[in-house]
Amino acid sequence: MPNDIHSSADIALSAARPSIPTALIPIIGQPLQNRENESSPMETNIREPEANTPKQSIESLPDKESKETAEIMRRFNDVFLRHDPSELKNLVAEQCAIEKIGPAPDGDRCVGREACIALWEGIATEPGTLFDLEEVFAAGDRATIRWRYWFGEGQSVRGVNLMRVGDGLIVEAMGYVKAG
Repeated sequence: MPNDIHSSADIALSAARPSIPTALIPIIGQPLQNRENESSPMETNIREPEANTPKQSIESLPDKESKETAEIMRRFNDVFLRHDPSELKNLVAEQCAIEKIGPAPDGDRCVGREACIALWEGIATEPGTLFDLEEVFAAGDRATIRWRYWFGEGQSVRGVNLMRVGDGLIVEAMGYVKAG
């Protein structure tokens, strides 16, 4: 297996958190029972085919480039909200590079369209996980995604992705998590 692609079995963050894949980059959606007293820019849209798919709220600067970046991030986040990676092929640039959250301190890099799609596809389809968007903001060719990743029995981790787009495709993603 190439060094750029990791299976979910070999991407544990650390012995302290063996359930958290280091491959986590985009993260989004949270179990309803864990939404006590939390404000979130997402709301459930029961009119969509998938009854509990959260509706995204993405802020951006008013210029055309920022709005285009916001739309790309909306489509990207939908991959994880719906656990459906089929749109990734239309979102990832040939030269895309991902800087993963682990191993500490710098994280591994995943380079190339196919490797990045494989990584994100694994995250989007990981059984027993949910994602919650906390905030998404686009400015020019850049976007910031603050997220919470839910796994196991109500366990979660929070983090942020710094995203960059070029020619309508994702060219860079850098993921960071809160650890402690």
